[in-house]
Amino acid sequence: MDSSERGRKCPRKEIQLGILFKQGVEWYPATIRDLSEGGLAFETDMPAKPGDWCHIYFSESEEVGTTELNAEVVRSEIIEGSPSAKYLVAVRLIDANDQYMQDVQVIFQEDSPDEN
Repeated sequence: MDSSERGRKCPRKEIQLGILFKQGVEWYPATIRDLSEGGLAFETDMPAKPGDWCHIYFSESEEVGTTELNAEVVRSEIIEGSPSAKYLVAVRLIDANDQYMQDVQVIFQEDSPDEN
């Protein structure tokens, strides 16, 4: 286990997937960098403050079906070297529903080697 995984309750999976996230009344586009059963990290043009609540919206995709989740921002930092202001926002999911949990389990199984 490397140092970035220490203290995590759920393993992460690197993936690029478009989503929308909502702060207040506005929806903003974002791209997921990695996800787990308990949270996700995404890139966006909008900063967020740790402790803020937001909504994450997955539109129907090959990986995750249409679903909306509540989340709490745990980290938000500017991405250095980005041509325009981009932020990496990490969130903890408050209410990961059955649809999301099943889809994430499938994503993790896709790259797992067979145990046979």
